Formats: sequence, C-alpha cells, structure tokens
Amino acid sequence: MAHKYEQVATTLMDRIAAGQYATGMLPREIDLVEELGVSRVTVNRAIQRLAGRGIVRRVKKQGTFIVGQGDETLSLLHQVGVVMQSRGHFYSELCSSLCRHLMRHGLFPVNVDPFAGEDLDAHGCQPVNRDYARAVQRLLGAPIRGIVFDGASYYSRPILAGNEDKRAVCVHCFDAPGDPPPHAAFADYAGGIRLAVKHLVRLGHRDIMLFGVFPFDPLPTDPSHQRNAPLMQMRESYMRTMQEAGLEAHTEVVQFSERPPSGMIGTDDGIRGVLARPNRPTAIVCEMDFLAVKVIMRAMELGLRVPQDLAVTGLFNTPWATESPVSITTIDMDVNTMARRATELMIGTRHQTAPYIVPPRLVVRASCGAAAFADAAATSPSPVTLSSQS
Repeated sequence: MAHKYEQVATTLMDRIAAGQYATGMLPREIDLVEELGVSRVTVNRAIQRLAGRGIVRRVKKQGTFIVGQGDETLSLLHQVGVVMQSRGHFYSELCSSLCRHLMRHGLFPVNVDPFAGEDLDAHGCQPVNRDYARAVQRLLGAPIRGIVFDGASYYSRPILAGNEDKRAVCVHCFDAPGDPPPHAAFADYAGGIRLAVKHLVRLGHRDIMLFGVFPFDPLPTDPSHQRNAPLMQMRESYMRTMQEAGLEAHTEVVQFSERPPSGMIGTDDGIRGVLARPNRPTAIVCEMDFLAVKVIMRAMELGLRVPQDLAVTGLFNTPWATESPVSITTIDMDVNTMARRATELMIGTRHQTAPYIVPPRLVVRASCGAAAFADAAATSPSPVTLSSQS
C-alpha cells in the first residue's frame, strides 16, 4: 500500500495534468493541509517527491511553481509533444492517460490536436485545427524531450518526414505504408475482432456479419499499408476467423456520415437495409461502439429484439456501450497499458525492436445474450497481422 505522501503526490500530479492550477503554482502548503485533511509533514514530503521528479520547483519565500507553466527554459527541458486528437471517448481517454503517465515521470505534455478548431472538415464532421501543421513544426523545431504521436492517418499527415532524428514514440496504430516504427505501442484491432467473432461462434451463431465504414480519404494501395491499416486488419481478421470456424463471411460497409457524398449510402439507411433483408444475419460485429448503438436502435425500430433476434458487439469499450438501450458486449483496447508503455519508451526505461501490441479484452454485456460468459475477460491470442514483443 502506498504511503500517504505518495497518495497526495499522485493527487497533485493528476490535478496538474488536468490543468486545475491555472496560475502555474500549487496552493500554499497550509491550504493543502486543510483541503486534503493530512499533516503538514505529509504535504511537504509529497511536494518534495514532485520536485524530485522535476514536476514542480520550490522557490524560497515565493511558493511552489509547476514546471512548464511560467518558466520557458525548464518547460522545454521537460516538454513532450502529444500529437493526437483529444476529442471522442477513445481518444480523450488515451490522451488523458498519456498525460498522466508523462506527468508522473516529471514530463510536461503539450497536446497538438489536428481537430481542435472551429471550422468543420470537408465531410462536415470534426473541426479542423488550421494551425496544426505550424504547431507541429514548432514542436519539432524546439529542444523538447520528444513527441508521442498517434499514427492514425499517418499516410496523409507524416509529421516526422524530415525529422526522423527526433525522439518519437508512436501510439494506437501506424496507418501508413512501410514498416511500423519499433518504438510503438499499438492497439490490437485484429485480435479484438477475433475475440468478438469467436465469442459469438461459442454462443452458437453461424451467420455473423462484420459491419464497418468506408474511410473518408482514399487509402494507399501499397501492400504494406494494407497490413498496417486498422480497417484492413479488422476485416482480414474477421475473414480469417470465420474461415477457421468453417463459416461464410459477410461484410457490409457504409459511409459513416449523416451527410454522405453523392452516390453513397448513409449509416442509418445502410443499417436499415441490412436488417430488412429476409436473410439478415443473427449477429453483427461492429467496428466501433457508436456504430453498434446505431445498429441496436435501428433494429428496435424494425421490431427486432436484441439479443433474442440479433446479437451485437462493439469495439473500444466507450461509454456508448453502457449508455446504449441494450448494454453492448465490446472489446476493451486497454488504453492505460498503451499509454504506460509509450511513456516507458519515451523516458528510456523500456527498449524494444518491434512494436508492442497491447492485448485486448472481451467485455461481455447484454447485447449478445451471453450472461453465462461473463467470465470471458480473456486476452487475445497472437495478433493476426503484427507481432507482439514484450
């Protein structure tokens, strides 16, 4: 069990990471004593702990300053760029977890989000950060510790091009042609889909469909990109797992947009079309929880019962899975382990020669009718398309 001062130090680190001390200073020790209900000695030791990690700096007769807020020199020495979007359930959890782990090692995260602006993108979806490219270049040009970047859509935003010497760690995925960088911690999309399909097969389903979405942008046709892209990993894993079970595979892909381009079918209409077929599937594996919620709602509109008439699974274990009209069986991608591993690679306490693939976990809820399988917190077998290294 952690000492009391370590618990206080963790509390203060979490508050700093969350931006609760906008002045750049910690409250006075006497105020923290009263607020946290601990002794002055405990607070003092906790602050010493943070100072030893380079998170705060004590100045006699002035107070305790947060490194990176108000001291540019110290900030640069401790900064790590976190280049990834921070909106949406999965990304906000991953970004927050990365910031917490970095802060606990005395590093100050600076998030550059490509979707942090006000103007919507060309598809009428996420707001585009018009300053994104310049902000990334400023980070890469500064003498900071390094960057942690999300490799999603790296083929269209290769931020390290020309900066290959920068200390960098890739998280989530590497959606681009070529070999994935070895300093990486990836979600196991292939293993996650495999878990979902095998679970439905164990429940007796034989007509299992994979329901996915078209990417907004055309994907490179390079074979190495096909191996790296999460969408391709999921679909290859589905096909292979169904084949191993001796079952016929059926995939359905729709445009994930309320305003699909001309000639494309929108999400809801695509789901209705599938569910209205006389030979509709008995189970659907969805490539995200939000898509699974839409499938469940459209099924209910058509008079279908979930899970009695249709079993549904999702992906990512976001709040959508529990807020759905029927709670959704889903795959947890373990973002905390992903963030911890990436932080260890950044600070140099972990070394590897190939990307680490974070094992996913099956989370069983009502949407597949599998209460008997509630103990199925199993991790994935070896990833289908990438190798894992401890």
